[in-house]
Amino acid sequence: MERPQIEDNMEIKELFFSALQTALLNRPVKLELFSHLSDEDWQKLYDVSKDHGLLAVVFNTVTQLPNELQPPHDLKLNWIVSVERIHAKFGIQIKTAHSLSEYLQNNGVQMMIMKGLSLAPYYPDPSDREFGDIDIYTFGQFDLSNRLVQDRGVEVNMENDKHSVFRINGILVENHLIFLAFYMKVGRMINDYLQKICTPDKCHNVDGLLFPDADFNVIFLLRHLSSHFSKGRSSIRNVVDWGLFLINDFDKLNLSECEHILRETGMLTAYNVFTKVAADVLGTDFSKCYIGKPDEKLAAKVLNEIYETKLRNDHYNFVVTMKHTLSVLSGNRWKYGYLLPDKFWGEITWRSIRTGVKMFIEKIKIRH
Repeated sequence: MERPQIEDNMEIKELFFSALQTALLNRPVKLELFSHLSDEDWQKLYDVSKDHGLLAVVFNTVTQLPNELQPPHDLKLNWIVSVERIHAKFGIQIKTAHSLSEYLQNNGVQMMIMKGLSLAPYYPDPSDREFGDIDIYTFGQFDLSNRLVQDRGVEVNMENDKHSVFRINGILVENHLIFLAFYMKVGRMINDYLQKICTPDKCHNVDGLLFPDADFNVIFLLRHLSSHFSKGRSSIRNVVDWGLFLINDFDKLNLSECEHILRETGMLTAYNVFTKVAADVLGTDFSKCYIGKPDEKLAAKVLNEIYETKLRNDHYNFVVTMKHTLSVLSGNRWKYGYLLPDKFWGEITWRSIRTGVKMFIEKIKIRH
């Protein structure tokens, strides 16, 4: 007999967050949440896990369920195949990172990895942490590192003013000249600060790979999360990354310096709000992490916005592309000012329209 369907998406949301807490923080499985799932409910859980880049993480909780509460057979098989692909890709990515790091280091260039791969050790199974490309920084050796990659017969794209782009073993690598785009004042301030504090000796050496320290990540990850959120492209995985960072590295922070840079850049409200969002997703008390008091009402609005994020469709029609860009800008206007310090009209709007036009032209070139 088919199980009755869950009445609304709020229960799927609760189920999703509970599954994350079990998988990431070793919490007991809440069997009662899984006891009345219909086939459609299971599909919804699968879809939301996939949309937010946490398919492999949630599956770890699914494997702990008793046989009578397992998902439908076909869906479970599909889930298993998807997780195996995620793990296989991670294997290629980590191998590529080691190979590139060793090659550059043998030629006098130190390489630090940021974002995706550097956050994987926070996860109980690092291979569960999905990511697309590998972001690297070479401590002032940008030109030399690009030449070294080209010497191996790899084509290096230099069109972006923030980083070069190339592929190794099919994996996209972004080699950063700077950490953040320069077109916003706050971005320039944070970039100058990060370049000042980021040195090889401060990095964590994890199995031969250099990862950023806590003082770097607290502002870099926050700005990265904020940037994605401002454009309607953030995910629960970004929130999980932030929460796991705080759980693992908060006690390693230089708190006085952290508070100073957050206040100076106007990112303190965002810090407290996103920390509260992470607390709600992971069901964790982050009281010791707040600098002041978080705006709980705003945090609830932010969490709902992130959870409901839908992947953007790619448009080739110029009018549709620009209408979509303007619609996104209009819908995200409320995020600027109190939560995010960037200037909506002077720094965000004109840049987004310009980028939309550029992307449209590039897509037309690719098609033809």
